[in-house]
Amino acid sequence: MKDETVPVRTPHCPFPSRLNPHVEAVHEHTVEWVRRFHLVEKPAAMERFMASRYTWLAARLYPTAGLEELQLLNDWMVWLFMFDDQFDDHPDAFSVARAEHILDDFRAVVVDPTLPLAAGLAVRALRDLCRRTYARMGSQWCRRYRRHVLQFFDTYVWTLGNSLSKTVPPLDVYIERRRHSGAMHIATDLIDLAEHLQLPEAIRQTPPISTLTRMAIDVVCWSNDIQSLNKELALGEVNNLVLVLQRERSLSLEQTVELVHDMIASEIRAFQKLERVLPAFPPALRGEVERYVDGLRACMRGNIDWSAETYRYSHVESRNADRPASYLEDLLTPTDGASA
Repeated sequence: MKDETVPVRTPHCPFPSRLNPHVEAVHEHTVEWVRRFHLVEKPAAMERFMASRYTWLAARLYPTAGLEELQLLNDWMVWLFMFDDQFDDHPDAFSVARAEHILDDFRAVVVDPTLPLAAGLAVRALRDLCRRTYARMGSQWCRRYRRHVLQFFDTYVWTLGNSLSKTVPPLDVYIERRRHSGAMHIATDLIDLAEHLQLPEAIRQTPPISTLTRMAIDVVCWSNDIQSLNKELALGEVNNLVLVLQRERSLSLEQTVELVHDMIASEIRAFQKLERVLPAFPPALRGEVERYVDGLRACMRGNIDWSAETYRYSHVESRNADRPASYLEDLLTPTDGASA
């Protein structure tokens, strides 16, 4: 671990702070869900899980979702963090080749959650999520969602390779891949589930909507790179926009943090400017477009608010090849028991 730290402030976001009123009930549901799939069993793991307040993230990202929808959305958020910890918090346990092999089962379940697999706990929980999600959504949406989840897995191999070799990636490559490693394509897809949207793919791919989506994703990922910076410095991470820019521009850490703040503010201003001049979509779709754009606003503000309050980025436990973090569960090794 490194001792270097840098003062960081919460990025400014002009959109209103909101919280879904179902947050407490959904928290109770997800505690039961992680226990049912044995994702959190160690006392240290449960302590960290409760302190991280993951449900409050989902409740901020999707502030108007119904109870049943928010339960599923929060299960996804929690699963993504559990998966992230397996690789990020003990990277010395993996090689790129081993990670690729492990991810084969994850990819297979995303494509077809009915496949019988002698899988680890994380794969079994993922199968449950995919079954529940695909049953709710149309075939076009499911194709896009599968593609984004698979891209999320692919970027994990890339970020792991960077971590193991201590390679700071080029700026343009990092920004593009960060959109996937941050799982924000997944999160913005899930706005449709939260709001019961039926936006045609042709509308999603129009330049104004696709640009607004990209801008929101970048704001979230760049903000997270500021708010998680000291944790990643302590762990010797290299996959962070501040560190990438620092290397590219030869700046101090403090100067680079301020530069990223400026990038975030500029991106938010561009988002606001573009949303004011959206084209006239067909009358039947205008309400859905506005709800989707409002969902993007909630994602930006919600992630910033939650990142400032969660235990996840304010507490760091040392790690090495022989001693993984005390809260890490073994969620990857195939087991004999079944949880459907």
